[in-house]
Amino acid sequence: MDVEGLPLYTLDDMKEMVSKAGVIMANLEFETDSEVQARLEAFEKIESKGQRMVRQIKDPNTKLTIARKVLEALHDWFEVDESREKYISDSAYQIFLAAEEDGDYVGFLCLKETGKETVELAVMGVQKEYHRHGLGRQLFKEAKRIAKGKGYLFMQVKTVKMGVYEDYDITNRFYLSCGFKEFEVIGELWGEDNPCQIYVMSLV
Repeated sequence: MDVEGLPLYTLDDMKEMVSKAGVIMANLEFETDSEVQARLEAFEKIESKGQRMVRQIKDPNTKLTIARKVLEALHDWFEVDESREKYISDSAYQIFLAAEEDGDYVGFLCLKETGKETVELAVMGVQKEYHRHGLGRQLFKEAKRIAKGKGYLFMQVKTVKMGVYEDYDITNRFYLSCGFKEFEVIGELWGEDNPCQIYVMSLV
C-alpha cells in the first residue's frame, strides 16, 4: 500500500537495506555493547541520508511555488518565458506530484486529461543536480499508478524529437526506458527547429 508522504523505496533500495542490516546482525555476537551501538548509529545515518519521497500536492499555491522553483532552474529545457509561465500557471489545476529529497522539493510532474480515456504527462522536471537520483522514475511510477486508478487507458507525453538537442535526447531516452512508444512527430506544433515527438503508452 502506498501511503502519502512516506518514502517510496525501490526493490534495489530494500535489498540494499536488508544486506546492510544482515551485516550488522551477523557481527553482533562478536562485538561489545558500545561497538554494536556505534554500528547501529552508523546504519541509521546511512538510511536517513538522502531520504526521498513523492507526494501528491493539492494546494494550488504550493503547486505554483514548486513548479516555478524547478522550471526556472531548468533553463536549458524551459528557456521560452511564455511557455514556461504557462506550464507553471496550468500546474495549479492539474494532478500534481512533487519529489522531495532531504526535506526540499526538487522535482514535480503534472498530469492532465486529454480525453475520456487518455491522460497526458503535461510537464515534468527535476533540478539538474538531482538527476540520476531516481526521482524522475519515482514520479513517473506514482503518476502511472494514479492514472490507472482513475480509469485512464492511455498516457501520452510530448518532447522534442530525438537527435535535435542533446539535453532533450536524455529526456527521450528516459521516456523510452519508462515504456513509452513512438507515436508520431508533428513538425509544425513547436516550429521547424523543435519537431514535436509524441509518445504513447497503454495503461492496461
